[in-house]
Amino acid sequence: MNYGRPELLKTSRLLPTLTQHKNIDEIFLLHANNKTKFHYDHEKVTNIDAVKENDTLGLSMRFHFCDKLVAKNDWVFMIDDDMEFPPESVTFLLSEFMVDSKRIIGRWGRDMNKGALSLFSDGYNTVERDGVCEVVLTKFMLMEQSICKAFGEHKGIVEDSVVRYSKPYWNGEDIFMSLVANHVYGYEKKREYRNRAYPHLNVVDVNNLEKESGISGSHSGFRPWSSKWWSTLNNHLAHKTYRGQFWNAARNELRRTKSKKGRKN
Repeated sequence: MNYGRPELLKTSRLLPTLTQHKNIDEIFLLHANNKTKFHYDHEKVTNIDAVKENDTLGLSMRFHFCDKLVAKNDWVFMIDDDMEFPPESVTFLLSEFMVDSKRIIGRWGRDMNKGALSLFSDGYNTVERDGVCEVVLTKFMLMEQSICKAFGEHKGIVEDSVVRYSKPYWNGEDIFMSLVANHVYGYEKKREYRNRAYPHLNVVDVNNLEKESGISGSHSGFRPWSSKWWSTLNNHLAHKTYRGQFWNAARNELRRTKSKKGRKN
């Protein structure tokens, strides 16, 4: 998705790595900002004008286009614009997915805090997971294309409640996608999750420093004399609290909802 960093996409190794990979045969580049739109010229790349969809669907538009446009492949990568990785990282995830495709897998995973720790930030835990986890982040992940449709079928259960308070709109779409997958595949009933994170995977967030004041609310160090540090701390705490509230609300609503698709073995 291209919104505010077109030069990053033009100069990084992200798109060349994908276009040169033998197992990647279609790439959808979503241009969500009129001011930063550009045309990436490659036979594998389809440039999509997604400005209107960004206004109405927010961050969830990636799953909208996944459902509506992807026709050639049953498996889909979701990758943020600031990721860089060697082709081996793509190959590794594909080989792991071949073992069990009824799940979501990727580089970054999350679980909720339990017990006393759940009192902080409504349970949201930013510690990276290694192995099985409840949620996989969209930064670099692989999933079945059919689950994108399930996202659209279920998003109404949270759209008029917790999502209306999100900034940007539909912040938490990664959490909801994983929870929907758990629900559709039938794992939520037994609380036996199959999503998996691989933190050892060679994937680099090349724009991590910018996120200190961005929507992800990243926060590090101890600089109480700095007003910027306090601002980032507030963003960080607000980010965690919102995502914890979103996670709990979405999970509870999905548990009340009958699955529209059973798990296929």
